[in-house]
Amino acid sequence: MSAARGSGNPFTASIALVLGVARRTRFRVALIGGFALPFHGVQRTTGDVDFLAEASGADALHEELVAEGARCLHRSPDAANYAPGRSRLSSTDFIYARRERAREMLRRARPALLRGARLRVPVVDAEGLIGLKLPALVNAPSRTQDEADIRALLAARRGTLKLDVIRDYYRLFGRERDLERFLAETRKRQGELVRAPRPRSWDAACAIRRPSGVRSGCAIWTSSSSSSSGSTRCSAQ
Repeated sequence: MSAARGSGNPFTASIALVLGVARRTRFRVALIGGFALPFHGVQRTTGDVDFLAEASGADALHEELVAEGARCLHRSPDAANYAPGRSRLSSTDFIYARRERAREMLRRARPALLRGARLRVPVVDAEGLIGLKLPALVNAPSRTQDEADIRALLAARRGTLKLDVIRDYYRLFGRERDLERFLAETRKRQGELVRAPRPRSWDAACAIRRPSGVRSGCAIWTSSSSSSSGSTRCSAQ
């Protein structure tokens, strides 16, 4: 029985499957998205597991997930989305690292212990998580959860973030002023918290379930150009 089928938790099952494929096929992969946030002090719920992966592993991941019973919703050179289908997995999404900044995120990723499972999983650092959320926020300003996650990461990791890296990401989109505003608001907010009594229960962000759905990759981190001809609708296996 595979590690994925042997796990009672669909999230850890998906993580175990992906890590197993990455080890066997020898490519880099790391957690991103909502499931990665708690490793950086930000708590919220999520409906899927997201990964940043080297593009060389795309075919092996697809074959293993489909063999496990997952249903492919979308697949392109930049990204892929899988629903549980007949498997015991969670919804699982991938962004494939095709540009140097994304590959650098994978190189900076560090292993962390996944509580409740005997797994050490690479996790993209806070700077990388902010960088990956930024294009989604720019392209769809109504996605308020991405902005909330960025603000929460800035607050939770204040004093340890490499701001030059984050500023480089914001510079790509001409959003330097947004970052400086977030930083100023974070400093002000944390100054108020120092003066106020701390509540008994403290979370860096609200627990909000983000709907799972088909999403395309962020082209700024993936390939230099994307076209609809490179995208495959693969709901029928």
